[in-house]
Amino acid sequence: MGDRFLGITMGVRAAEVEEILQTYSVTGTVRKIVPPLSLAFGLSRKRVLGKASLRMPPYRPSVLVVMGLWSLFGVCLLFTIAAFLLAWSAGAQRIGLATSLATGSLAALGTATALQQVRKEGPDARLVDSDLADAFSWGLMWPGTGTELDLILICCLFVMLVFLFVLYVFWLPLLLVVVSLLTFGQVWREFYGTLVIADATQARGLSAVGEELLRRHAVLSKSWDLYLTGPVMENSTRSRASHYLVHRLFLATGVLSLVVAGLALADREFPSDLWKYPMAAAIGGAVAPLTVLVLTEHRRRLATSVHK
Repeated sequence: MGDRFLGITMGVRAAEVEEILQTYSVTGTVRKIVPPLSLAFGLSRKRVLGKASLRMPPYRPSVLVVMGLWSLFGVCLLFTIAAFLLAWSAGAQRIGLATSLATGSLAALGTATALQQVRKEGPDARLVDSDLADAFSWGLMWPGTGTELDLILICCLFVMLVFLFVLYVFWLPLLLVVVSLLTFGQVWREFYGTLVIADATQARGLSAVGEELLRRHAVLSKSWDLYLTGPVMENSTRSRASHYLVHRLFLATGVLSLVVAGLALADREFPSDLWKYPMAAAIGGAVAPLTVLVLTEHRRRLATSVHK
């Protein structure tokens, strides 16, 4: 199991986790992860919570900075392309080229600096390990065709990157506040996380801490399962499965509601009756997971109140 234990808990505040560690005489460090960060860095998804062994650190604030720089470059590049294709003024074209060059240079410099820091941490360290960065990293693997298709793919990649950046940095935190109001804070609690760092030799104490966290309806990463007994481990697995459902419903609501906002903006800038059909489909698609999410969280909140 190694000399150090790393475990993520979702749904319980850091103060509660520290209190439980002290109750069972477990020496460790607790780091708070606020809900917007747990979403932006993908800490509440299956890919991270399902790992039996977590790396340190599990998230990097520098990823947001790097992705923000590339997103800004994407916006400037799309503006430049539009300036030439739509025959805008020479001034607009020069401004687009200058801003593209400046933001592209900053993005490349920021990426190089972040990668240099990662290399110092060892061969297993990674810069890209989040929902926000996955699409961009996969896009970089495109080998290229040497035709005009490359330009189209690059533009689509930057549009996707801008969409993901807006989604995770602005839209999902805003939606989290709104949905939390609808569920009386239950969704906010769902994504409230902590990172527990402790000595792995404290197996008995960690087992007791894990059981107590589950009694308080926490969601534990799979790294906790090494210290849990059979029935308790099954309970932990069920709680993770339930959390994954909430996570997927929330992301679906966020993506589709942002699509609705984008279509509304497009309709305002380029009025047409054709926009109403995809907008109606997107609204219906956003309302469906939101309804299921709210009902699920209210049912969970009532069940938690009864058990208390």
